[in-house]
Amino acid sequence: MKDNIRLLQWLQPFFAPYRWVLLVVLCLALITTIADLSYPYLSKVFIDHVLIKQKYSLESVISVTLVIVVLSVILQNVNSYIYLYITLNITKKLRMYFFDRLERLPYEFFVRTKIGDLTNRLNSDLNIVHGTLTDGVFQFIMSVFNFLFITAMLVYLNWQLFLVTLIIFPILLWSMFYFRPKLMQKTKEIRILQGDIQSHIIDTFSHIRSIKLLQAEADRTERLGRKINVLNTTSLGYALLESIAAGIPRVATTAATALVLFIGGMKVLNGTLTVGSLLAFTTYLSRFFAPVQTIAGLYIRFQNMFVSLERIIEYLHLPSEDTHFPAYPKKIDETSTFQFINVCKQMGNRKYLFSDVNVTICSGCSYALVGASGIGKSMFVDLLVRLAKPSRGTILFQGTDLENLPIYELRQKVIVIPQEAEMIHDTVKENLLLGFSEEKRKQITENELFHVCRQVGLHDEIQSLPHQYETVIGEKGKLFSGGQKQRLAIARGLLRNPEVLVLDEATSGLDFLAEKEIFTRIDEWRKARPNRTLIVISHRIASLDWLERYLVIEHGKIVETTSYEEMINKIEKAERAGEKGEERSGSIYQPSL
Repeated sequence: MKDNIRLLQWLQPFFAPYRWVLLVVLCLALITTIADLSYPYLSKVFIDHVLIKQKYSLESVISVTLVIVVLSVILQNVNSYIYLYITLNITKKLRMYFFDRLERLPYEFFVRTKIGDLTNRLNSDLNIVHGTLTDGVFQFIMSVFNFLFITAMLVYLNWQLFLVTLIIFPILLWSMFYFRPKLMQKTKEIRILQGDIQSHIIDTFSHIRSIKLLQAEADRTERLGRKINVLNTTSLGYALLESIAAGIPRVATTAATALVLFIGGMKVLNGTLTVGSLLAFTTYLSRFFAPVQTIAGLYIRFQNMFVSLERIIEYLHLPSEDTHFPAYPKKIDETSTFQFINVCKQMGNRKYLFSDVNVTICSGCSYALVGASGIGKSMFVDLLVRLAKPSRGTILFQGTDLENLPIYELRQKVIVIPQEAEMIHDTVKENLLLGFSEEKRKQITENELFHVCRQVGLHDEIQSLPHQYETVIGEKGKLFSGGQKQRLAIARGLLRNPEVLVLDEATSGLDFLAEKEIFTRIDEWRKARPNRTLIVISHRIASLDWLERYLVIEHGKIVETTSYEEMINKIEKAERAGEKGEERSGSIYQPSL
């Protein structure tokens, strides 16, 4: 119960702006309940006071009944529309809030979390919350009002018969509390299994090329079948449990109704109860159990919603990349872009990937970062932009500790172009403008788009497309080749005009000559404005001879040199050491990785 109250308190800020409108909804719901439930009593009046005693005229009773019917229908429709409008806005804010908070979680979270589980929570769980809020809560309110009004009318008509109906309440309460934890556990199991299936499907179609090349279609289908079998078995168990939980109250209410009819019939025969009163009582009684059963069913539905809500907010307690935004201090060192001070980075239980690294990257210079595969080049880049944090030590950017620099500030100044050029299923233009605000998009002209694409040699190829820059490039940019996607990603980076540009194997899909041409243009871009810094990572050592400085990663350290020939010598020496199996303290140099 305390957990459910905590979850409702978490939802409270989303409802707070609509509290007065919701109060109006409650008042209208009460009025429509009274109007809708007045018909059985009017039938009593019709029989006892119009047909038998002729106390009221037939026309007046019929007129009152018609007015109540019309008023009830109008108020109910207006009330339902208002409530639906409010709940749609609430669930929209809830969905956007959850999506935004997920986006802002650290990159390491997405490395270890299944995307299918995230999408399942964002879709299935939020849809359950949405459905419960849009009609479940309204049903609950109406059922409570119905229950209270009908109870009052049953007591008013004949309190002895009402006491007879109470014999089923212990059965209803026992059924509710006995089956509740079992149904909640089954619900959690089903949510987990659904997330696992969704992850399997997403993984399959995300890597469909590899799956086809490895002829793994049958294996993936077979694995999916096994997962669905487990889900089906669990779902059948849930359905059986739910049917039993709903069946027991239904049998109990039927038995109670039969007993009331028997006792009430005896009272009519001995003259202690009128026919109209018995008819009204049995009509109310037929409606009395409906809200009870609805509330019992909604109780289970609300428990399902609480399970989904708990799964949603589970991730919201995790710290985002920026939990605070301190004031950005004045630059201390204008000539130093990055400084690594005794930086260490450990990978799980492995030895240190970096051990006591001390290196300075000066603004306005071009750097090559080289080393064997798996030696830590991409991790070095992740440290620059806080996709990863050092295990020990300090990284400064323009004299400020990265931990004290807001993420948005850092990633506006430092743009990384990774090897995997990720594209969204949209137009060429939208992929270029990805990440820009609507205001900034309006300021960017077509000529600026054309210019950055010309810089990477892609403009003419885009112009040859059916709709040029408005051409949709497909899921993950499948319309483009690997090299075209990489050039488009570089153009996207240049459009942001960063202070630091990092190319992390960003030209691996190009041939040697095309790569050299792009490097030439990027170097011209760097020199066009003072203090622009360039860092290039490439396995093609021969294409890096134009850079000014070289950072060589070896044995967990980073050694700087200004000579291309000296850099080649260091790499060759490191390779010979690796072939001999030499190992130094703090080193995980593994050229085979």
